[in-house]
Amino acid sequence: MSWQCVGRIGRHGRILAKSRMNTTRAFSGCHSAQFPMKEGTELKSLAICTGQDPPKVLPREEYPSWVSDLAKPLPTLAKLRRIPNEEAEEQEISRYLKLTRRLSIRQRNEESMA
Repeated sequence: MSWQCVGRIGRHGRILAKSRMNTTRAFSGCHSAQFPMKEGTELKSLAICTGQDPPKVLPREEYPSWVSDLAKPLPTLAKLRRIPNEEAEEQEISRYLKLTRRLSIRQRNEESMA
């Protein structure tokens, strides 16, 4: 089955693709690494001002350095559990707490369904 990029990013930051059977599937990972857009491509979905041309993709050098950090995957709960508490950064701690809360909510929901 062949997949074609839809050009949208789903709810959880994943790239959406469609098969020939019109089923949609999410792909995780870096959007720019998997489906790079050519320089000068018009971004028609971002044309929010009437009477103006839609924005175009710029060369990679013209974007700020933090833009490339957006595509980096976040650490998983398993990786965060391996980091000692003394060495963890504030972002890692908050992500760990978020994922453990999410896991406990899922477990409580599963127990209430059983």
